[in-house]
Amino acid sequence: VHHHTARSEQHHHTGSRTSEHSEQSQLRWQHNHNSDTTMRKILLLMLLLCSDAWATLSYKTYRGTGAYPSMPYYGTGQLYYPTVLSTGTVANINYNWGGGYVLDSGRHEQVIVNFYGYITIPGSGSQTIYFYSAIDDGFYLRVNNSTVINSWVEQGVSFYNGSGSIVLQGGQSYYIDAWMYENGGGAAAMLYWNTGSGITVVPSSALT
Repeated sequence: VHHHTARSEQHHHTGSRTSEHSEQSQLRWQHNHNSDTTMRKILLLMLLLCSDAWATLSYKTYRGTGAYPSMPYYGTGQLYYPTVLSTGTVANINYNWGGGYVLDSGRHEQVIVNFYGYITIPGSGSQTIYFYSAIDDGFYLRVNNSTVINSWVEQGVSFYNGSGSIVLQGGQSYYIDAWMYENGGGAAAMLYWNTGSGITVVPSSALT
């Protein structure tokens, strides 16, 4: 009887150890699974953040001179104040500053901004892309080294106070160079396009 009891206890302890080992294995698997899931979420978030970071235009700001300031009209002019006030990136051109500072220039009047980078055309094949601007005051847009909008005049913001079109290839990226100036009063800079589905703000996903 004594030996039977001992064997029973030994079997009980062995079963307990097996159960404990199984629980520990399950806990380790769950921990590793949770860690893998967390890592995937972190990597996905980093990818999304990086994608947003790539989808930007660069800019430089300059001091302006008032109405119709001189700017680099590609060989026919130059900035009166060529010193750069600030630099940075923007997701797209979609601002209505009102009477506030224009970007981080430290100025709300007599300021010039140059936006530049690349724009990717959706779809495929040759297509006519229409661009529109709502600007206070002046705006000048070149895409692929061609002037698309030349509205370098004194004006309040309206939809749309500048427009133009250009034939481009879908799926291709082109250099974009945009200038705006603010003389006095309110300031705004908004760039739109129509790629065949209506007029919308040029999205950050199209800009690099």
